[in-house]
Amino acid sequence: MALSFAGSPWAMSLDGTQWQACPADVFSKLQDNSSWCFQHQLKFGIVMLPEHPLFRWQFTKATDVPKPADYQRAIVADNEEARAILTRAGFLSEKNIQALGS
Repeated sequence: MALSFAGSPWAMSLDGTQWQACPADVFSKLQDNSSWCFQHQLKFGIVMLPEHPLFRWQFTKATDVPKPADYQRAIVADNEEARAILTRAGFLSEKNIQALGS
């Protein structure tokens, strides 16, 4: 099940802990994806970064695009921390959690 966010500010949580080294041509595709998200009102991003410093750097570079001034971001250790932040920011409620079945 997906929650509709068309035309509304939205947030996402991304688990990058399984990130693996990738060729440079992947960077532009990921940057295009990040740009699309900002063009469609992504306002809050939560990310769990990989532990390996090289993979952290590569993940950060692969998603490095101009961000709107009102964009907020947090780096978290786990899903529970992500859920708590998104709830406090008003992007997630108990009703949403039940609708998603988690």
